[in-house]
Amino acid sequence: MSHIESSLSQSLCSLIDAAKQRFARGVVVFEGSTSWAQTQINQLMTSVAIDARCQLGGVPLSGTNYYSSHQGRQLLGRENHLLVVDLNDNFDANSFNAAVGSVIGGGVLVFICSDLNQLQPWIKNHILKLPLLKQSDASFINDADWHRRYEALTFEDANTRFVEQHSAILLIEKVLTGHRKRPLVLTADRGRGKSSALGLAAKKILCEPNKRILVTAPSKNAVLPIFEHAQSSTMPGDANIGNGTISADNHSVLAFISPDELLEQLPDCDLLLVDEAAAIPVPMLKLIIERYHRVVFASTEHGYEGCGRGFSLKFIPWLQAYRPGMKQYQMKQPIRWVVRDPLEAWCADTFLLDCEMASITPDITIESVSSSVWQFHTFKDKHALRNSPHLKQAFSLLVNAHYQTSPNDLMLLLNDESVSLYVMVLNENVVGSVLLHSEGGLSRELVDDIMLGRARPKGHLIPCDLSNHLGLIEPGLQRCARIMRIAVHPMLQSQGVGSEMLARLTQFLAESVDYLATSFGLTKPLLRFWVENNYAPVRLGASKDKSSGTYSLGLVKPIRQCASSWTQLGRDNLSLSLPVQLASSNRNLEPSLAWTLFSQTYSSSVAPPTTPLLELYAKGGNALESCRWGLLPFLQRLVENGIMVDSKVVIGVALLHWTWKDCCANAGFAGKKQAEAAFRKDLLSYIQRLQCKLPL
Repeated sequence: MSHIESSLSQSLCSLIDAAKQRFARGVVVFEGSTSWAQTQINQLMTSVAIDARCQLGGVPLSGTNYYSSHQGRQLLGRENHLLVVDLNDNFDANSFNAAVGSVIGGGVLVFICSDLNQLQPWIKNHILKLPLLKQSDASFINDADWHRRYEALTFEDANTRFVEQHSAILLIEKVLTGHRKRPLVLTADRGRGKSSALGLAAKKILCEPNKRILVTAPSKNAVLPIFEHAQSSTMPGDANIGNGTISADNHSVLAFISPDELLEQLPDCDLLLVDEAAAIPVPMLKLIIERYHRVVFASTEHGYEGCGRGFSLKFIPWLQAYRPGMKQYQMKQPIRWVVRDPLEAWCADTFLLDCEMASITPDITIESVSSSVWQFHTFKDKHALRNSPHLKQAFSLLVNAHYQTSPNDLMLLLNDESVSLYVMVLNENVVGSVLLHSEGGLSRELVDDIMLGRARPKGHLIPCDLSNHLGLIEPGLQRCARIMRIAVHPMLQSQGVGSEMLARLTQFLAESVDYLATSFGLTKPLLRFWVENNYAPVRLGASKDKSSGTYSLGLVKPIRQCASSWTQLGRDNLSLSLPVQLASSNRNLEPSLAWTLFSQTYSSSVAPPTTPLLELYAKGGNALESCRWGLLPFLQRLVENGIMVDSKVVIGVALLHWTWKDCCANAGFAGKKQAEAAFRKDLLSYIQRLQCKLPL
């Protein structure tokens, strides 16, 4: 080792030691060849146990537990002392943000990259703020600055770090032992021990006989840490953490149940834990409170697991009025690392985890300010967007309003030319955001393949849905602008700001697109909003979104005349198919919502022909739910033309509303795939026989 290399090695060790001494997380970037990076990493491995070393993405290095670049969520709940992230691989921001939380105080995060200039500008600019060791010129950059950051930290012993967690555990237990109808709301940033507090409280409760604790959350994987902390080696019983169950021999149980199953089945329990509550729709949270009287709501306060201040602004005030005895507790003290950990601050800055909405005074309304003062604009290019003072405020609105907004959405916005951001600005404050995605403009050959289910090009959600499920050619050929997200500042909601943004957006895009479109989780307020802004419902999804518990609804607004005729066909199609869908695939739709949708989509127009849509399905395109409504009129046409139907599966599905499970039981098929293949084949034969009977 040369003198320079030895000096750099000493500087690196000194930097890592400075972080370790203060229970902070070290971080370093190695820019150079993989073999050179391996040599540098070997220095860091000497004091790290093999089960506490992980690698995310790239070519597997020796001495690490390897996960692909998209498998970061598998590290949730783990404690790592060394995490290597290969930036040469496709960077997955969601995966990284899940994985980096596994690095505990005293541990080290290592980025490796052969050439930082190959990275996307936003990530590159933030990586360059970190301690950087370069192979090319044997230099160490930013190490002195980070050394000072670590030295400025105050070390706190373990007893101090766990004070808030202990208080949280006692409050959770109090929900079970105290008066009914006094729910607890537990909020925390990541790394504060929220999940472990829930798990440890559950562990104590499980020691008592005959206790039943239910855990609900949008995702089972997200609550695995609760079960891991609740499992006790000293308590006899069975644990199947992967399936979300712990059963003790004293007949106490901890079990996971999804939010929609919880409200459908209404199982009894002694205590209900609702984790990542901000990611569950407010109407569902209200139903939970009405039906369960000992509930703990836990939510991530910043970041992408929850809705940020939206949860506080919408649900908490209602809960305080409905359950005056409710309690709130905020966990601020980090457990996994030191207070003001520099790596946590870097992550927050890089992925806008703690961006805040603009401060708006309550007296401002859209009527009180001249329309000329409301500025609505987009950004001329990605460079202008990345450097705009409006970016953080605009993105914070999207995070606040849409629980599914993720770090990858930020990367998409900053890097993908097909994604654009429009903002409504008042006095230099962003009060509204619209995220737009350019779609359509596809070739006729590709659209034909989409219609037959042979292709589904990425990034064309609405054109693919309409061409495949409705058998329409034009949506794929024409230019579409899909509204991915729309958000209005909470202080200005229900005042027409959203409608004003949509009106101005239509003016902006009048010459560049043929139609606007959107797809969202169906609720009455959202349906009313979009219909009032002249968006026509054209397709209702057949299954519920796992996170929101809602069915998706696709809507279209024609901008140019060429999109008007097929939009009407789409409306007519939904008008005819909706009664059948409500009796089958969408039968769980809430009654008042079903009526609202039915009344908004009813059309007295002449029914579009059924045979082309059925033929597309029979040849392998779309899904049965998209054309089931046409089966009965089609059978009637067969009767009119003297064609006998003797296919058991066609009669069963079309007349008796058999499910695929019914088909297997009554017609001897081995499974859904075989049953549907037989149905398609027989249906196509009847279509062809009818076509032979009819004049060309």
